[in-house]
Amino acid sequence: MEQPIVFAGIEGGATTFQLMLMDENGNKLGQWKGEGFNFAIIGIQKTAERICSWIESIKKENNLHLTFAALGLGLAGAENNEVNNKLVNYLTENYSHIASCFFATSDSIISIASSFKGSGIVLIAGTGSSCRLLKEDGSIHNVGGWGHLISDRGSAIWLSLKAIKLLFDLEDELEKLPYSYEILKETILKHFKLSNHVQLIDVIYGDSFDKANVASLCEILASKASDDPVIKSLFFECGEELARHIVAVVKHADNDMLNNVPILIIGSMFKSWNLIKDGFKSILEKNQKKCGYKEISLYEQNVSPAVGAIRLAAKKAGLKFDKEIPLHIFDKYTF
Repeated sequence: MEQPIVFAGIEGGATTFQLMLMDENGNKLGQWKGEGFNFAIIGIQKTAERICSWIESIKKENNLHLTFAALGLGLAGAENNEVNNKLVNYLTENYSHIASCFFATSDSIISIASSFKGSGIVLIAGTGSSCRLLKEDGSIHNVGGWGHLISDRGSAIWLSLKAIKLLFDLEDELEKLPYSYEILKETILKHFKLSNHVQLIDVIYGDSFDKANVASLCEILASKASDDPVIKSLFFECGEELARHIVAVVKHADNDMLNNVPILIIGSMFKSWNLIKDGFKSILEKNQKKCGYKEISLYEQNVSPAVGAIRLAAKKAGLKFDKEIPLHIFDKYTF
């Protein structure tokens, strides 16, 4: 009896892993969750062992006796193509009973492939930020994603640290504003349960520094922004920074893509879109002629990124995989 064609895709985050099985027509056959890890931290051998051991346990529990036609991996920390290829080679040499073909890339790239059949961009803005372009030929271009000390522009940690820095500059009279910054000061101190701004030094530089805790200030600032020009201006700048990611990466796009640039948006910062969209639009307008894009469409994700891992793995294997993804438009710009 001929074995059915079954594809497997893994969305591998640092916290949670998700395995999805689908047939060649895009019908979901099963979905499971497991404990996550960062590929860049634990290395090739342990990554392969943990993934394949997990898959074997799922197959055993569900009485599945088959080799996947292709297994796609979208892993946190898998930003280096050379290392990704080494992982694929290791899997091929040692775990060919799991899948006939392996494909590995980053978790951000499978998000693009889950929404767009060809090329596309993903703009991520949560605690941190990054932007990735996946081209039709499979090549990838990166902007940002290097952590809060180097980049993360337009993210929650970026905005929170910028607000704190602004408070210090205003208190030191290095900066002057034509309006009061009392709401900014009061909001920051209240959030961290402090009595004066100098105590923020321990929050930022102390041994107990917590990136997520500092970034959590952003949500509180968002709730005050509509009534305060100081805070509102920070969110405008945030929008500018996120748009600069697009301007930087779209230079590498194919000409056909410039007719309507598809961008998948992911992350909590987009919940404050009403605060950041004006800054975002201003940068796109300023750079339109230089970059040559005619239309830009923002989309929200409405399927698991694991679908993208399957799509890319099937493409590598040269196998048919039909899955139509209904896209939900978030915003659109025509120039």
